[in-house]
Amino acid sequence: MTLLPRCVVSIVYVILISSLCAGQGRVDAAKRRYSETPFDPSVDRLPANYQGNDADRIYRLIEKREKSRTKGEFETSEQHQTRLERQDEQPLIGPLQIGSLFAFKTAELKFRYDADKGVMELYVPTSFAVDDADQIDSSRLALKIQESISYRSYPASNAFGATTMVKEKDVRSIEVGVVNAPNFELRNDPDPYLDCFYGPDVRCFYGELHLAPEQARRLEQSARVLVIGSLARPPIGKGASLGEATIESPSSYFGQVRYVNMTVSEIWIYRPETGTVFLKILPK
Repeated sequence: MTLLPRCVVSIVYVILISSLCAGQGRVDAAKRRYSETPFDPSVDRLPANYQGNDADRIYRLIEKREKSRTKGEFETSEQHQTRLERQDEQPLIGPLQIGSLFAFKTAELKFRYDADKGVMELYVPTSFAVDDADQIDSSRLALKIQESISYRSYPASNAFGATTMVKEKDVRSIEVGVVNAPNFELRNDPDPYLDCFYGPDVRCFYGELHLAPEQARRLEQSARVLVIGSLARPPIGKGASLGEATIESPSSYFGQVRYVNMTVSEIWIYRPETGTVFLKILPK
């Protein structure tokens, strides 16, 4: 057996430790991108590079907590209620509690500008919320926060022996389930194709600004959406959607959605890089 010189072993050890520290640093930096404090709606300007709270992390922490809310066999109703109250008083992350005000940066914002009137219309698109059985949940509208898409191909055949290659699209997302959407002004999506395809029931949160053309152009390049509110009950949920492939149409679809359910109080249009707030969309 060949032994490495002690100096070489030391160098390898240092490189390994450095790599582990660098990896941990990247994880810590990713965590620091998100706020771990309750949102303060009284501010006129947000911190630079503000990303809101981490919806994925909040979901996972609540999911873990929700699993322990079931009343135990040897637990009285009073003991159960006391335990739940104590649990709700415990922070999720830092000072963030179940009853805190949350803010999530959403993924979609659409614009339509009328240069003659100097009016910039802003649309925050929603979608139908669904349950685990791929049924529409009419109690909520959904706002997308994050989405990941992957594809795979596999051979398949029908009952008659015909074979084909199926391309499957797998979509996993986390969204805000808005339980009080009718409290806000809602308008049809500005894209007429979507209105024809999905019908008039798919609506957008709406706001507008009076801007000169150059201001409108800069806004369209930089504006993002922050949805602000408190957690509803239940605070989280899941949904799924499925599209099966056929020989004539060999494409399938599987969607898995996780919802953070919220009673929304405000929707802010802002620029993350500077924290500038352009517009606050409030309930009617």
